[in-house]
Amino acid sequence: MAKLQRRKIEVKPESSIIHLARNVEWKIPAESGDSIDAACISHIHDSEQIFEQLLIWSRNQASKRATVNTVLRYLKYVASLNGAVSCKSLRDFKYQMDVRNPASANTKAQVFSTCRNFVNFLMLAEVIPTDSLPKNFEYTTKSAKPSIIELAKGAVNTFANENKGVIECIVARHTVNREEAEALAYGDIF
Repeated sequence: MAKLQRRKIEVKPESSIIHLARNVEWKIPAESGDSIDAACISHIHDSEQIFEQLLIWSRNQASKRATVNTVLRYLKYVASLNGAVSCKSLRDFKYQMDVRNPASANTKAQVFSTCRNFVNFLMLAEVIPTDSLPKNFEYTTKSAKPSIIELAKGAVNTFANENKGVIECIVARHTVNREEAEALAYGDIF
C-alpha cells in the first residue's frame, strides 16, 4: 500500500478580485488622465449605491471617460432637482434635452441611449424600482455630402445658364462643343 504524503496545498487564483469599498472622494478612475469627479452624485437619493453601480457599470465600457461623463450629465440633472434616479427622471431628462439642447437628433439619441442603458442596469441590480423605460429619440438618416466634382458641375451649370452669350461666343470662336465652352468660360472668369 502506498504511503500517504503530506504537503501544503497551493492556491492558484483564477481571477483578480477588485475591492468595491465605497470611494470616499467620489472619484471615478479613468483609463487615462485624472480621475472623473462625481461629487454631484452625493446629492441624489441612494447616492452611495448609485455610485457603486456606476463604478461597476463603467468597468466594461469601451471609452470609460466618455460614457461616464454622459451619465454624469443625467445625474447632474437629477441632482439639480434634488430628486432620485428613476424612469420618471429619465423621461424628464429626455424632455429637457429635446427642448433645450440644440444638438442633432442623432447626438441626443446617443446621449439618451447611454443614460437609458445605465438606468436599465440600475433596475437589473435592483437599486431602483423596475419600470418601463422611455423610448429613445428617432435616429435620422444622414445624407451624403456632395463631392467636389458634383459641386463644381453645379456651379458650371449655373454659370452657363446665366451667361449663354459668352458660351456661344466661345463655341463659335474656338470650335469646341458646348460643355467644353462652359468649362473654358467658367475657368476664365474664376
